[in-house]
Amino acid sequence: MSGRTRLAAAMVVVALVAAACARLIGARGLDAAAPGATSFHTLRVDGRDRSYLLHLPPAADSGRRVPLLLSFHGYTENANVNMEMTRLNEVGDSLGFAVAYLNGTGKLRFAGLTWNAATCCGSAERLRINDVAFARAVVDTLARALPVDSSRVFATGFSAGGMMSLLLACARPQFIYGAADVAGAMPDTTCATRARMPVLLVRGDQDVELEKDHDEHRHRNNHFYAVSFPGARRFWAAHNGCAQGVAVDSTPDYVLVSQLGCPAGRDVRELIVHGQGHIWPGGVRVWAFEPRPSPNVDASTIVASFLLDEDATARTSAAAAHAGPGSR
Repeated sequence: MSGRTRLAAAMVVVALVAAACARLIGARGLDAAAPGATSFHTLRVDGRDRSYLLHLPPAADSGRRVPLLLSFHGYTENANVNMEMTRLNEVGDSLGFAVAYLNGTGKLRFAGLTWNAATCCGSAERLRINDVAFARAVVDTLARALPVDSSRVFATGFSAGGMMSLLLACARPQFIYGAADVAGAMPDTTCATRARMPVLLVRGDQDVELEKDHDEHRHRNNHFYAVSFPGARRFWAAHNGCAQGVAVDSTPDYVLVSQLGCPAGRDVRELIVHGQGHIWPGGVRVWAFEPRPSPNVDASTIVASFLLDEDATARTSAAAAHAGPGSR
């Protein structure tokens, strides 16, 4: 590679990193958070400075408290990447919920960030960073300072971030009330909580990375809920008190497996997106080398509709069938 080529490649990398960190500067107090806007904030947890992006919907200006969705980025990414990839701000503005995009930890402040999701991943796991405590601190802080409804807090995430959403569903004491995991293996740990909540699992049928993660779990402890998405669905169905049977809705774009007989507010679903690799369905390719997201299945609308709706079945199916990028 010539010197000029190396320089050009380095400039591309710098530009990509700068874009990925664009909003992660100039932390401000929560008095700077405003309806319809995104702001950057920090707080101290367990002796560490932690950070997150917050987007409040216009509905937060109405005087009523709004639901909160915690969103966790993928392995080595950051909150800004997660926000750009999922475009949850637009869905939050439409449906009236706030989104907090949390940052993991790493050697660099805003790059190469990881989560401690029990058996995954990187430095956060090795150092035993308490990311559950961080998430809880964000919820408590926002509920005290802003019109955020602490009784309607949900979690979602991509890949390792999806693992975090399920880890929070297992946390004691309970502080989230629904979880949607996109392309993340079930954390290989004991789910000790007695809490029951709606759980949605979203994956692509060509997700090689997820298959590798499941294989790693299989060789580690062989927990039945950790080695596959169907296993995770069966675990949550049993945990929530659902029946063993399922209803299957199959289309050219996806297969939706809905657990039957779930008590109200405890629905369990598995959405398999056809032709989808390891990326957020219906999202944005932040990195050029990522798989292309499905243009016909919008995970952001599906996740939000499922978590916010007490009767999630019809809304989840409708969102999967009709919500593409152009419908946002």
